[in-house]
Amino acid sequence: MLNGRHNSMKMSDRVVNELQLAIVSGQYPAGTRLPTESELGEQHGVSRTVVRDAFRTLASMGLVDVQQGRGTVVTVPSGGQVRQALELRMLRSELTMGDVTEARKIAESAFAREAAIRGTRSDWHAMERSLRKFEEAVAREAWSDAHQAHFRFHMGVLDALHQPALDILLQPLQEMVLLTSLSPDLGRVELWEVDSHRPILDALRASNSEAAAEAVRQHFEYIERPEYATFRTTLFREAHSLPTFGAVIGTYGDVERKLERVESLHHQ
Repeated sequence: MLNGRHNSMKMSDRVVNELQLAIVSGQYPAGTRLPTESELGEQHGVSRTVVRDAFRTLASMGLVDVQQGRGTVVTVPSGGQVRQALELRMLRSELTMGDVTEARKIAESAFAREAAIRGTRSDWHAMERSLRKFEEAVAREAWSDAHQAHFRFHMGVLDALHQPALDILLQPLQEMVLLTSLSPDLGRVELWEVDSHRPILDALRASNSEAAAEAVRQHFEYIERPEYATFRTTLFREAHSLPTFGAVIGTYGDVERKLERVESLHHQ
């Protein structure tokens, strides 16, 4: 009995591997309905149960969607599954918001150094628009708008690299940017650190790599200020308990929806 189950799992894995290869190679484009369980079972020499197990695995990987009345459909490529896996790892860690912000500082300063070389005038115009919207939103205390514009400004550094592979690889890190862009106190305009963003854009426009990297490092020094003590020591998994999280982003269950919205705006 155990051997039979073991063999069934091996066959299921084989079907998963073959279907995965067919999907990523373009044999089954996004939106395509896969053959039925019976058809695939006959093609691969396995039972419908094995194919059904394979479909479940592919669905968990985000490659297919089992739809009532339509069968199993290949999904549109998305970073959602990877993002969720990364999120779970971070939620189960002992990382603090300070740890994650420090990681952002290291990553973004390196990106800024390269973006200063690769970026174009249109990139800087886009970042300028985001910065102005950020400044205006903070001035009128429209915190959700401010947070969104702030997010888009920082993601503009990544855009300026013009590296599609990095866009895909780093999309899952958007939540890290989203959460660590919060102000610890919405009532204090100065804690949004609006002025510290201008030197970053100025250095990028001047194609000064070292100045751009240093401007990013200086920007992230805010995390050491006394006002950020609670924020800095809060565990990443408890970020939803911060007062500003609920006011700006919503409940923890809203993060995925918020990410989808800012991600679409980021690519406008």
